[in-house]
Amino acid sequence: MNSLSSSHSMAYHRRSTASWTIAVLTFVVVTGTDAVGQGPGFRGGRGPDPAFVADRDVFHFLLTNHEKIRRTVEETPQGVVTVTESDDPEVTAKIQEHVDAMHVRLEKPSPIRMPDPLFAAIFRNADKVTMTWEDTEHGVRVTETSEDPYVVLLIQAHAKVVSGFVASGFDEAHRSHPAPPRKQATDTAEKDRWQAFVEFDRRYIPALALTNQGEQARAAAALTAFEEIWNERLAGELLKRFHDDPAWPATFSRISGAIAVAQQQLQEGHTKEAHESLEPIRSLMAHTRQRNGIEYPLDLLAAFHDTMELIVKPAMELTPETLEDEQIDVIRKACAKASAEWQAVEEAHVDVRHLGKAQGDQDKFQQMVIAQRHAIVALQQAITSQDKQAIVQRARGLKPPFAKLYMFFGEGLE
Repeated sequence: MNSLSSSHSMAYHRRSTASWTIAVLTFVVVTGTDAVGQGPGFRGGRGPDPAFVADRDVFHFLLTNHEKIRRTVEETPQGVVTVTESDDPEVTAKIQEHVDAMHVRLEKPSPIRMPDPLFAAIFRNADKVTMTWEDTEHGVRVTETSEDPYVVLLIQAHAKVVSGFVASGFDEAHRSHPAPPRKQATDTAEKDRWQAFVEFDRRYIPALALTNQGEQARAAAALTAFEEIWNERLAGELLKRFHDDPAWPATFSRISGAIAVAQQQLQEGHTKEAHESLEPIRSLMAHTRQRNGIEYPLDLLAAFHDTMELIVKPAMELTPETLEDEQIDVIRKACAKASAEWQAVEEAHVDVRHLGKAQGDQDKFQQMVIAQRHAIVALQQAITSQDKQAIVQRARGLKPPFAKLYMFFGEGLE
């Protein structure tokens, strides 16, 4: 097996890029004219270098015999694993010869003019690629990875194009292939970066919500599902994620302990107590992300929730007759803070696709954000009018729209 990594020199980064099986350089304009490659000087106008014709002929041979080639591509979070093979011994040899030739060409370096945007982008980012490759009995296996999210997209886009060469031969090789936009890389990176948190919340939120609603059977099933995914996978993933955080072991113990206590309470039929045991987990996770500089949209909801509870919990015990002016002032200040925290949610422009939802759920989410704003405004108006009955009712009214929105991100709660 051959291996190249980011610790090698730039020449070897370039060399590694060449082994992208059937056509990394690929002479994207496959007419065989001098316009495709112009020798060692790249723009020197001296015509093809000595190896150009041989390399071009191998590539043309592979395009001509594309129907004899089979190829598999497995996308990974950091790139691809590809296997390109043929049962025809001559084609197998040419696949391997092409890979070796491209190694030599990029090691010199002896670049080829490439008008194709995708391949041009790959060359510009060649130093960010790590790969290993090995000849198989019938061809070659290549593993390509990158730590750069955009280069991961380039690797994956390139793999699809090469599969197009295998499927369509010269027809595909004559086409121009756009490079993926960088925003797509940002979107993908955010989604991957939050994946463990999204999976955590998908299971945690149902357990939290259903224990609060007192639904014993559903709450038990939800809590068991949360406990299982925590013990089997998420605890380990988050331990790796926060291995440099000295406070994480204590946080980890508190979360594990809270789950165990809630499970015992639920088995004894104490659903409300189980809910109270689970409640701190939300803030524990939010504080951990904040401590580690991780911005996660649901933490904006957690911040609002904590302030909202300062309003809602007292309001549940109040009546218009028992509400005093000092309490109205406390509610006023808390409402102002909650309004500012909800503004942060509104201005975050949350893309729900990054949080495990479908594109079609975006409008639904926005409507729930608006509904929460309406509830805040209604309370502010009641405070301004000094209508004690309205203050009590609208203070209590803050929670239903929030609960609906928060449960939107839990599995099976819509």
